Amino acid sequence: MSDKNDQFIANLSAVGFALPEIRTYLSRHKGKAAGPPDIYEARRRGKDYCQTDGSDHYIVPGVEPMDLIISLGYAEGFCLASIIKYAARYGETGNPEDLKKIADYAHILCGVQLVENEGEGGGS
Repeated sequence: MSDKNDQFIANLSAVGFALPEIRTYLSRHKGKAAGPPDIYEARRRGKDYCQTDGSDHYIVPGVEPMDLIISLGYAEGFCLASIIKYAARYGETGNPEDLKKIADYAHILCGVQLVENEGEGGGS
């Protein structure tokens, strides 16, 4: 076992995980990179993977549907509902594409909220 795995096991043991739970986790990740990534590597990889510009099938002449949703003031509800939908789907499929969609809707909602807060004198 690598030093990284040994350290990972020691950290999990220190916070109360039982050895059988740790072995189960490690057996599911056999053949993958030695041990899980640290938080910084996980965040970097997640950000890189989740860089989105929307789906090509929404790029058409005229108004993009999300622009209409935002202009009507429905962005918060629509984005939150979409996040819930894709989170539930990810729970069933484990497909990281669903996580990408969650991140995309979270970015859209965050951007809309930041602009709205600036309009209220909130600035950043």
